[in-house]
Amino acid sequence: MSEARRTNPRNMEIQRKATEAAKKSPKSGRFETNRAAIDWHLVSPEGEHFYIHSLSFWLRENCNKYFGVEPDSKQFFNIIAGLSRVKRSVLGTLPEGQRPGYSYKGWSVIPTDDDKHWRER
Repeated sequence: MSEARRTNPRNMEIQRKATEAAKKSPKSGRFETNRAAIDWHLVSPEGEHFYIHSLSFWLRENCNKYFGVEPDSKQFFNIIAGLSRVKRSVLGTLPEGQRPGYSYKGWSVIPTDDDKHWRER
């Protein structure tokens, strides 16, 4: 950050407004359209298939129903990490030396067409 920006007395106000705007933006906020969202094909322990675009968005609405946890809790983020690890294992993109895991609490991930497209690049 530049010196002029640090010494600006309105810096905190500008930062607060920018953060509020980012949270409301469909590209950067907690929306299914977030630019970092990717496609997922999840299979529940009961064999039910879910085709979703944003894991975080879907989990916020369904984590209590399927996993018995509250949105944005530590367990919520553990679920995201666990399913992400399963996806990387299935795609073969785990870092060298890490042991793969092909299910998380009985949930599995099937590669989507987008996953296959990115892997071919």
